[in-house]
Amino acid sequence: MDPISGAIVTALAAGVASGVGEAGKKLIMDIYNELKTAMRQKFGKESKVVESVEKLERKPDSEALQEMFKKEVEVAKVADDAKLRKLAESLLKVLQSIPEGKAAMRKYNITADNIGVVGDNAHIEGGIHFNNE
Repeated sequence: MDPISGAIVTALAAGVASGVGEAGKKLIMDIYNELKTAMRQKFGKESKVVESVEKLERKPDSEALQEMFKKEVEVAKVADDAKLRKLAESLLKVLQSIPEGKAAMRKYNITADNIGVVGDNAHIEGGIHFNNE
C-alpha cells in the first residue's frame, strides 16, 4: 500500500472520520484535513480520488472501498507528490502515538519508522515501509 493510501486508511480505521475526541488527537484531525485539502487542491474536489476518500469516510471498514481508493491513488499518481507524501508521513507518525492508530497500522500491516517530528517547521526524515505480502 502506498503511503497516501496507508495514511488515510489507517486514519479512518482509527476513527478520524467519526471525530476522534480528546484534545491530543486534534493534531491527527488537523493533518488528516490538511492532507484532504491538499488532495482537493491538486486534483479537484470532483476528482475520482477525492470522491473515493469521501466514500471511504462513510464506510472505512469496506474492503471494496479501500481497494477502490488505493486504485484511484495509484492511477492519479498521488504518491508522486512530495507535499502529499510528507503530509501522509506526518499523519502516520502521529497515528503511531495513539492506541487506535497502532491497532489500525497492525491491522493493515503498515509501519512508519524513522520519521522525524511533526509540528510547525517540522523536518521529515526516514521512510515508511508497507509490508505487502
